[in-house]
Amino acid sequence: MGLFNANTLKKVKATAEKFEAKKAELEEKRTALIEEKHVLRSELENDFQRQIMEGTNPDKKLQTDYDKTVAELERVTLQLSSIDGIKAKELAKFTEEVQKERKAFIEDADKKLNEVRGELFTLKAKYLQALVKHQETRTELSREFIIKFRDVEEVMEIERVDFRYRSVLQDSFNVDPRDFNPMINNFELREGLQGKLTANTKKALEK
Repeated sequence: MGLFNANTLKKVKATAEKFEAKKAELEEKRTALIEEKHVLRSELENDFQRQIMEGTNPDKKLQTDYDKTVAELERVTLQLSSIDGIKAKELAKFTEEVQKERKAFIEDADKKLNEVRGELFTLKAKYLQALVKHQETRTELSREFIIKFRDVEEVMEIERVDFRYRSVLQDSFNVDPRDFNPMINNFELREGLQGKLTANTKKALEK
């Protein structure tokens, strides 16, 4: 699966990169123009001082250079203030195509996720079925144990064994949650929902 088709992705990236490159160029140019403006303004002040003190004529070229710099600075500042909006308008041209590709991706993703969901349903049903089988087997064995050994225990006067609560399953609430056993605990569920397996689960899968 891909978020966009190759051509759409390339177009979107290329368009964004062009605008970002131009923006960086304008910002660099604006910084240089501001510095140049300060220098020229200082020179104009010095020229004005000479006109007063020495009676010299105004430096027309200096004034022309200053005016050009100010005008260029205004133009660059205007471009910078509008470039993000222009970029957004240009990228908006791809909206319909991107929405279409994204919808297709989501539909495909949901299909794959639902396949895994189906697997979880099946595994859950089998797991619960196995738990019921354990309990039924335990009950059956408990009856069989009583039939075979209760009379003998009474005759021999030995301590009775209560088989009713015998189980090879551990109570997940009374054991270390990191211990791997047939009962699923909250720690294992949290790890699984975070895309991780507990260390003991990994070891069990390696066997």
